[in-house]
Amino acid sequence: MRYRLEGLLHLADRMLAIEWAVTERTQQVSLTGASTDAQTFPPEVVDVPVAWIADVRLRGGWWSPRLELRATRLDAFEGLPGGRPGALTLRVSRRDRSLAAAFAAALEKARATPWLASEQHLRRIRDGDDERE
Repeated sequence: MRYRLEGLLHLADRMLAIEWAVTERTQQVSLTGASTDAQTFPPEVVDVPVAWIADVRLRGGWWSPRLELRATRLDAFEGLPGGRPGALTLRVSRRDRSLAAAFAAALEKARATPWLASEQHLRRIRDGDDERE
């Protein structure tokens, strides 16, 4: 039995969406022949707040690039393939290495944006003092 996992990362509205789908292949060989069965499972998505990301790095060079994320919480990547408490490692195909580097830079920029300003803006909206009126 072999598993293939493919996924996408999305960054929007201060959330990191991690989307993936799994394909399971089973090969059977018998005296009467050989067969391969494939089953694709429905896609899954987990949203992780950017505030929970402590660090993002592209590692592995050209031969085995991977995106490594560290979190500020142990349960941030719970239930994700490749996840362990407080960390997530995602393999990247070589042809997508430059995209992964750009994504890491965008995530780092979103992570570095001051949270205090956005929290103050949310408080003003809740109190009815939004400046956009």
